[in-house]
Amino acid sequence: QAQFAPIYGTSICDCDNDGALDVMIVGNSLSTQIEMGHEDALNGLILRGDGKGNFTPKIANESGFYAPYDAKALARLSGEGFEIMLVGNNLNNMNVLRMRNNGKTLKLEPNEYKVILTLANGKKQVLENGYGNGYLSQDSRVLRISSLAKSAEIFNFKGQSRTVNF
Repeated sequence: QAQFAPIYGTSICDCDNDGALDVMIVGNSLSTQIEMGHEDALNGLILRGDGKGNFTPKIANESGFYAPYDAKALARLSGEGFEIMLVGNNLNNMNVLRMRNNGKTLKLEPNEYKVILTLANGKKQVLENGYGNGYLSQDSRVLRISSLAKSAEIFNFKGQSRTVNF
């Protein structure tokens, strides 16, 4: 299902707060040649991760994530008690989707990029927050993390780290 149309925006998050990372995807292209037709079969998709490298597609009617237009960008903005997804659409209005935020938030400094979470079950989860995560889009410097997180080791570009306990 992730190959139904071109992908232009992605965001990695624990969408269902189960301790495993998921992938949110938007795409489509309405600028193809007339003979080829539109590539518009992607209406937003969540690939639900199981924490072992396997992903199960969850379409809009299962996940509630719906982005049907000529989507070219996806960005996640998180804060205390809220999370929104911004979907930038070519020649159309931006979609603003409010997400459930059952997790915790972690604010990164400008030079911090990597977080190693330790979950309640002892498993580790690595998150990276770079400067760009899709076609002309970037998530905020605030990460929503699983409510299962017990601590976070945060690394900067110089290799220095700090630890936050929850």
